[in-house]
Amino acid sequence: MSTQQVNDTLTNENELLQGMITYVQQYPNAGFTKQALYIQKSWARFLGDRQATNLALTEKLDDDLKADLQSEKTQIEGYIDVTDNGLNYTEQWSKFLVCEKEILEHLIDLCGK
Repeated sequence: MSTQQVNDTLTNENELLQGMITYVQQYPNAGFTKQALYIQKSWARFLGDRQATNLALTEKLDDDLKADLQSEKTQIEGYIDVTDNGLNYTEQWSKFLVCEKEILEHLIDLCGK
């Protein structure tokens, strides 16, 4: 298994996430409504949670890492199944979730090498 490749990839993603967190936190928000400020903080928290998950995954060994990634993929697939993709629904969360699933599939494939 290529745990090191997965760890390197997760570390790279954490660098991207840190840049995104910094951008979201430092975005000029003087004209934001109270609700928009809440959304800004929520996005920073969401990205931080993803970063913390990546960090925890980099501490896993081969089989445990693959099992955790597969568990995350199963959870994402469940979210995809219940996401409303109707034409009258403006938020397209399934696109985001499918992207997350594809990332996890790639990492799981790296574990198998």
